[in-house]
Amino acid sequence: MDTVTERMHFDKAMSLLESGDVEAAERALLSLEQVEPTQESAPMLAVGLSLLANLRSEGGAGVMKPLLQRAHQICENFTSIDPHVGAEIALLLAPVLLELGEEETAATILATAAARARQCSPPHAQVLTRALLMLAGLRGDSDEAQALLAECVDLAQDAEGVDPALPLVLSQQAQRVFSAGAPKASQRLLERAVTVAEENWDPGDPSLATLLTNLAILQMEISGSDQHTIEENLNRALGIAQLAFGGEDPEVARVLSVLARLFIKTGRAREALPLLGKALWIHQENASELVALADVHCSLGIALALALAQGQDTGADADTDTDADADTDTEADTEAEAEAEANGLEAVEEHFAAALELLVDEGDGVEPLRRFIRENRERFYQQLSSSSD
Repeated sequence: MDTVTERMHFDKAMSLLESGDVEAAERALLSLEQVEPTQESAPMLAVGLSLLANLRSEGGAGVMKPLLQRAHQICENFTSIDPHVGAEIALLLAPVLLELGEEETAATILATAAARARQCSPPHAQVLTRALLMLAGLRGDSDEAQALLAECVDLAQDAEGVDPALPLVLSQQAQRVFSAGAPKASQRLLERAVTVAEENWDPGDPSLATLLTNLAILQMEISGSDQHTIEENLNRALGIAQLAFGGEDPEVARVLSVLARLFIKTGRAREALPLLGKALWIHQENASELVALADVHCSLGIALALALAQGQDTGADADTDTDADADTDTEADTEAEAEAEANGLEAVEEHFAAALELLVDEGDGVEPLRRFIRENRERFYQQLSSSSD
């Protein structure tokens, strides 16, 4: 096929895409799949193959990979291709490789995307920011990752306008700062991420709900935080998540769980119970990760134990009422209360036991959660023993 014919097929595909005829556009692009590129045709072929990969995305990463790999190789082999195109195609290929578990190859491709983005005049800040952000994620908690994230922040701020990726960059940097033992500095970064997101993202963007939830989790760990503000942010996050995903999505369950933990922390264990019940049901319906289920079971055990203790405190206060009031208590009422308490104690143990059982095969990475569950279970039995003495 000569270059003129190739151009005709490419232009036809572009026209069909603009008109919304995706299937016909895909057929037109198929003719480019086996064409040998030249300096003249290489740019068109690279773009055409990347478009074809996008049109076939429903087939999954395995279908997209060979098309994007060929497009990327064409970009590397021919100097006639604008570095903008090379950078963008490399950035399309990297997530596909990550999905297939090819992390080292993906890291190499991301480094190439960053290099091509730097070659642009001016540098392609958006591609460069995203490439460095993904590369930092692959580098774990290393100094290299921290340096990459710092560069991402500078790039996102220096770009013309605000790069939409800036809140995500700030969020990742906040996680690393927290891991380094600086929670208040981490909080400032997350607060800034939320502010930038509120100013530049759609107010219903589910990523904003994630940022608000992560900020709330961090603030709950820092003494002196405004509990009212945390609750407001979590309610906002819950509303966004429910609108974006519906009321039965695991992300909704995550926000409900965090809000319940806030209620537990502020002495409102009874208010936490229905939230945790809903969260548990959502996770069970969606076959969520076992760690998420274990976390909710643990919170339910804690909330039930506290609610029972609060009920006993209320009962102790009631004992100071007048004898006339006491006479109104029937034996049936007393038996009902005893039965309810016994059922509650059994439920506490069931939730702690369920949480530990779910984590049996989860490896050493969840040991902090296991330890937290055991500590709260032991504390519950100590309090139970003290109250019965």
